[in-house]
This record gives sequence, structure tokens and C-alpha cells, in this order.
Amino acid sequence: MKYSLFILVCLGLLPISLIAQKTVFPKEGILRATATLSTGNMLKQPVTHIYLNGDLEYYVSEQVSIKGESYYFLGSLMNNHFFEFNHSLFAGISYHLLKEKTIDPYIAFQPGVAYSLAKPGTNGDQESLMLYNASPNPLLSLSIGFNYYASKYFHLFMSTQYINGKYLFDAPQPISLDELRVSFGLGFNLNLKKSKV
Repeated sequence: MKYSLFILVCLGLLPISLIAQKTVFPKEGILRATATLSTGNMLKQPVTHIYLNGDLEYYVSEQVSIKGESYYFLGSLMNNHFFEFNHSLFAGISYHLLKEKTIDPYIAFQPGVAYSLAKPGTNGDQESLMLYNASPNPLLSLSIGFNYYASKYFHLFMSTQYINGKYLFDAPQPISLDELRVSFGLGFNLNLKKSKV
């Protein structure tokens, strides 16, 4: 519920920002990077995870970029966790809705992989009290968000990412990895392409 409210508020403020935008900011050739703490709300278990999140993105054109992203699992809130760890890597493409604007809303599709280790007792039955093995697990993700290029070298960002996957290895039944992750903070950008004069 709290994530839904957060997303609705951000999306509600977006049109105001778009109307106010008059500054031209070419993005083709921009390399951007971020590092932040992110939260992840599991959709099929009442658990919130904390991650160290970093991404690297290169704009091949004004509206298309290539993006790689990593999440390092730090733990769960209130010691209520299903995993000893749940690290993940993603790579994919983003489509940016506006050309040459300082506000940069986007949609991204990124397949990925999680390296996970479930805690004993995760499934809640006696059979699941066995010790699991760590395993790679395939993931799919869809993100929406925006960047605000405040200067030539810095930007603000916010992203909401839906992740779909299952922990498959040696579990009596697959354990859902479905999660909604939220990230925001300050990022860095550098134009690797000379501006056209």
C-alpha cells in the first residue's frame, strides 16, 4: 500500500514537472551512474528487503539506452526474512519518452539473474527445514521511473522495478522471488559525445 501511494504521488507530480520543462538537454552519448540503498517489498510474503543498488546506463540515442543494474542483498527489516541472501544482476534496454529535456521519464525491460539462498523453514513445513543450496535463478523485470538532469554532471532519479522469478533449486516447491523495488537518489552523468554546434 505504501509503495502504491508513493508511486501515485510521483506520477501525479510528473505532469507539473513536464509543463515547467523548457530547458534543452541532449541525452545521446550520456553515460550515467548511480549508487543508492533500495527497498524491496516481496509480493507473496510479508517481507521488506534492503539492497545496495548500483546502475550504469549509456544513451545510444535520445530515446534508447542500454542499462546494467546490480543489487547486493543487505538484509531484511525486523529480521523477518526468507533468504540468507538474494543478490541480483540485470541488463536490458530503456525507452525514454521525451527528447532533449532535463526531465527524463522512461520504461525499462531487463532480464536478469538472482543468486539466492533460502533460509531453512521458508515454506513453513517440516520438509522445508532442510538446508538449501545457493543457486542462480532467472528473473524478468519491468521498470518505470525518471531522471532529472539538474546539471551537466549530476542528476536526481527515482525508479520502481517489478521483478518476477522463482527460487527453483532443491526447494520442495518453488519459492516466489516476485518483488517491487524502489530506488531514488543522486546520480552522476558524463557526456561521452561531443555536442553538435
